[in-house]
Amino acid sequence: MRHTLGTLLLVSILTAGCGGGSDDRADDPSDSTGPPTTPSETPSETPSETPSEEPTDSPSEEGGDFEVVDLISGTAAGGEVTRELTDLTGRAAVAEFGSQFEDPSFAADVRRVVERHELPVDARLAGAVVAIGCDVPPGVEVSEGENGLEIAALKVKNPLPECFAAVTTVAVVQVPA
Repeated sequence: MRHTLGTLLLVSILTAGCGGGSDDRADDPSDSTGPPTTPSETPSETPSETPSEEPTDSPSEEGGDFEVVDLISGTAAGGEVTRELTDLTGRAAVAEFGSQFEDPSFAADVRRVVERHELPVDARLAGAVVAIGCDVPPGVEVSEGENGLEIAALKVKNPLPECFAAVTTVAVVQVPA
């Protein structure tokens, strides 16, 4: 009886350790089994490289309206940060914008976001590389500049002190036509 009880106890302990308890692994953004986090909530060294699905409405400081269609981030994707929005009307414009990236799959992510967005008649899509660094900005701000609309990344509240590879963040926004 003692041997059987000891075996049952051991099996119970091993089974409990393998099942439903807490997960002691570090959060890996590429692990799709955990709850989603945003860069401003939980800093991570490798932000998610997949586009998000939910657009965010945000007013610009100048009173105009725009919609952030997506912030697309990718590690070591390249590109050049700019405040100027690039028109993303048509496949040729999207392909030209995507040609600046060293990673073809990153350019394809941008293309997919543009292609999947249902655009109202009175709007157009535009994009820009808004950040290259350790952090993904929590959002962007669009304002009227000297040569038209300009875009800038919002400041990261708790920036990472260092990273293994720079992360490129592209903002795709819907702006008035």
